[in-house]
Amino acid sequence: MHRRFFVLFCLICAWVPVAWGQSTGSGSYPSRPIRLIVGYSAGGMPDTLARILSESMSKTLGQPIVVENRPGAGGMISAAVAANSAPDGYTLTLAGTGQTSIAPYMFKSLGYDPIKSFTQIGMLAKSPMYIVCNPAKRADLCTVEGIIRAARAQPGVLTYGSSGVGSGHHISMEMFSAGQQIKLVHVPYKGSGQSTAPMLSGEVDIAMLSLPPLIAHLNSGRLKLVAVNTTMPSPLHPDVPVMANWVPGLDFPSENGLLAPAGLPGEVLDKLLKSLDAARSSPDVVAKMRALDAEVVSADGVRYKQLLEANLKKYEAATKVAGIQAQ
Repeated sequence: MHRRFFVLFCLICAWVPVAWGQSTGSGSYPSRPIRLIVGYSAGGMPDTLARILSESMSKTLGQPIVVENRPGAGGMISAAVAANSAPDGYTLTLAGTGQTSIAPYMFKSLGYDPIKSFTQIGMLAKSPMYIVCNPAKRADLCTVEGIIRAARAQPGVLTYGSSGVGSGHHISMEMFSAGQQIKLVHVPYKGSGQSTAPMLSGEVDIAMLSLPPLIAHLNSGRLKLVAVNTTMPSPLHPDVPVMANWVPGLDFPSENGLLAPAGLPGEVLDKLLKSLDAARSSPDVVAKMRALDAEVVSADGVRYKQLLEANLKKYEAATKVAGIQAQ
């Protein structure tokens, strides 16, 4: 009896650590709130997409996902913070084109590698950006022809606002300027949300902006869409001309995807990808994104990484054409 008791005791002791490890180890992820870092200010497209995504993924993961805005330097600051965080799944970033594809050619020192510093979880969406005018301030700038005419009449005088140096908004306007051989003055802000107010006040003449912070002002008529930075018209605004009509091949939509620090455990990656898949297939999420002119893209981490690598080549060529040099 004593011997049988001893054997049973040993079996229990061997089982307890296994059971404890299953309940408290990686199998229990997530066991606390997750932060989702966004490199732009509240109100812009990346921030709005992040909040839609966080709401959906919080439900499937069973933990709050808190959006943390870290604007500045074209999103480079937030990407560096995320890249240098612990690879435990509790720090994620919704990265945009500026951080992953343009910043390497804008800044000599990034603080991260756009590919190697991250675990690519999957792509979320792509969306266009628009040249915007203020009819009450400069009605003559509410057509592309009017912008070109004004820029040629007074080279280096016409100003445009963007969401920051190294953003897709910035590169789109510089490619437009290079293609039309005109000189515009860049006025960077920390996100589309912050660059909308200067358009309303007339602080800048025109702007390249994402749709979310514009919707109320478009509906009221205070702002107007002039052109979209893609080769195909926007399904949401099909009457807005494409910038490729004036600069052939100009196609620089914003692309947003979910990243974690490099070295993320496989089981954590699997849980995050499943949660992301659930969000991308949710009718509610799809409807909300369509209302923002954003198209859901269901690419897993492998495919997303391939897209990022292709984009690096695309934007390397674009920055050379636009005459942008690393600072």
